Amino acid sequence: MTIRASTLALAFSAALAAQPGAGFDPAITIALGDALPAGMGDFSLHSRFQEYSFPVLVAKQLGVVFPQPLFEAPGLGGVPGYTALPVRAPAPQGATVRTKFPPDLFAFNLAVPGITVSEAASIRVTPPLVQGGNAKQTMVNYIVGLPSLLLGSGKPLYTQVEAAVSLRPSFVILAYGYSEVIEAAAAGDANRLPLSAPFRQAYGSIAAKVAASFPNMLFVNVPDPMDTAWANTVESIAPMLNASPDGIRRWWNLASGDMVTPAAFHAMGEQLDNGVPGGALPDGSVIPAAFAAAVRARVAALNQEIAALAAEHRAPVYDMAALLRGVRQNGVTVGGRRLTAVHLGGFYTLNGFFPGRVGNALAANGILALINSTHSRQYPLVDAAAIAGDDPAGRFAPTSIAGGAAQ
Repeated sequence: MTIRASTLALAFSAALAAQPGAGFDPAITIALGDALPAGMGDFSLHSRFQEYSFPVLVAKQLGVVFPQPLFEAPGLGGVPGYTALPVRAPAPQGATVRTKFPPDLFAFNLAVPGITVSEAASIRVTPPLVQGGNAKQTMVNYIVGLPSLLLGSGKPLYTQVEAAVSLRPSFVILAYGYSEVIEAAAAGDANRLPLSAPFRQAYGSIAAKVAASFPNMLFVNVPDPMDTAWANTVESIAPMLNASPDGIRRWWNLASGDMVTPAAFHAMGEQLDNGVPGGALPDGSVIPAAFAAAVRARVAALNQEIAALAAEHRAPVYDMAALLRGVRQNGVTVGGRRLTAVHLGGFYTLNGFFPGRVGNALAANGILALINSTHSRQYPLVDAAAIAGDDPAGRFAPTSIAGGAAQ
């Protein structure tokens, strides 16, 4: 089997040029983290969304090569709270799993959906390549370990962090924590939220290992899932249900401050269309106000730990949480269209947790602006308006879905 050597040559030449104290050098830009920097799509990881993840867009504006492990549809992995796709590689009607085959020797976007800060340094590439019933290990194998597994025995079976360090990166984007938070949110279990102390300890260990080769680092903090289209206020869904907020609360016995997931929203619409509102909603589709407050508080605590850790390494922090909070509060207009954080509002993919292409472009611009201000550079920003016209997240208009007025 022939393996592409172009990435290998690029990695070695750029690594030799990246020396400590030389200032900001993006030659080998690596992304580490979970589903958010990986570019998760509607319900799986695949190329249609991966190609517009914010690390990809940043690398493009930095003018550097950024090979990544693109997956052909329907992709691998899943989104918390939704039925996971079976681990099939290749899937029915698929051919190669990875869309470029033979693949590049290395991937510079090493983000793995669902991986936690502790797993980033503990889950090791493990043959066989496809692990039936274990989507996370299969994705680690395909994203982190495909070169070693294809090249044969005796090659290093890295963890995600070890793979990054082996590339001698000159600039590293770190974005952990979101997958852990949304797992707990989707399960409705505050006990599953990451605790600040072990989160900080594990994240600190990652940062220390990455920092050993003296790259510039940039941290991305954790968005609050209660600011996303997964958590919808009654006021935000009322216009689409063609019902009043008071009517919605009365029919489905919702307390003030309770929110609902897309699953509840669609069940409500179906019941209203059938003229029988007030029926049962899917399990876990109502988000009690007290649970939402607990998630918000824990996310804020985790972000304090990330800020402190970044300060230790004299690294900037991009406030992804503020971007999503701003969209939740005010919406955003891009390319002449106003996008909102409500379900089907054009900013988020169908799962409600992950921004579409425009959201990733805005995040990339925030990171580029931070790089420019921190390192006195003038890297150009992404043209988010050009991306907006072909964003799959905007393919559904937030119009009324219920047939008749209901009060």
